[in-house]
Amino acid sequence: MGNSLKTGGVAPRPALLTDEVFAFPLSYAQQRLWVLDRLESRSAAYNIPLSIRLQGSLHFDALRRSVASIVQRHEVLRASFEQQGDRLVQVIPPANDIALPLVDLTNVPEQDRLPRAQALAGDEAAKSFDLARGPVFRTSLLKLAEDDHVLLFTVHHIAFDGWSERVFVGELKALYAGYCAGKSPELPDLPLQYTDYSVWQRQYLSGPRLQQQLEYWKAQLAGAPTALELPTDHPRPPRQTYRGGKLATLIPLSLLRELKGLS
Repeated sequence: MGNSLKTGGVAPRPALLTDEVFAFPLSYAQQRLWVLDRLESRSAAYNIPLSIRLQGSLHFDALRRSVASIVQRHEVLRASFEQQGDRLVQVIPPANDIALPLVDLTNVPEQDRLPRAQALAGDEAAKSFDLARGPVFRTSLLKLAEDDHVLLFTVHHIAFDGWSERVFVGELKALYAGYCAGKSPELPDLPLQYTDYSVWQRQYLSGPRLQQQLEYWKAQLAGAPTALELPTDHPRPPRQTYRGGKLATLIPLSLLRELKGLS
């Protein structure tokens, strides 16, 4: 990873630090999440947890190398988010190998293993991140049996979103297949990193253009309520807890297809 990437009209990224460690501005979306993190005292509300069930023969080292390769490819996963004087920066260290902790549940009675794994996944998702220290992801592997595992991957929303999930799973499949076959898997080079977007956004939304946007939205939102109170809501507690519920239901396949067609 360097500071000389130039693709699609994006200017070279200015390195603010030396010795192979680079710092870049936060995007405005990242800055919002950083502020919320400071206000909520390292809440886990913006964690994105992934649980991937892996059934069949597992090549542990190939899986570990696959996750490490993804972290190496996407530098934002290695970032820490710091306040340096009056500016916020995301600091990108060099890529290092990562460990994949293994939690062996085979000593738990068989009927209790999956509930135990689900409880561990819930505990993992509820742990907060220290954005200033980084990294902003954690990963571990739960072993239910010799041919049954669950990969846990938890990452903060400051570095990941719903679109990223599809990218992560797709790259994980491709890398794992390659390493299992004894090959050095090759994925297409990334023309841009998220920090390139952050630099571009800060340059684009500045000066008169930024001021025009601010004035427009201040006018549009003048007098707006501070909270959206819906008639079906429960009374709000004095302090927001982020404790929600989940309601699962099954719909016919024909209806699902109609919904997809309509959308």
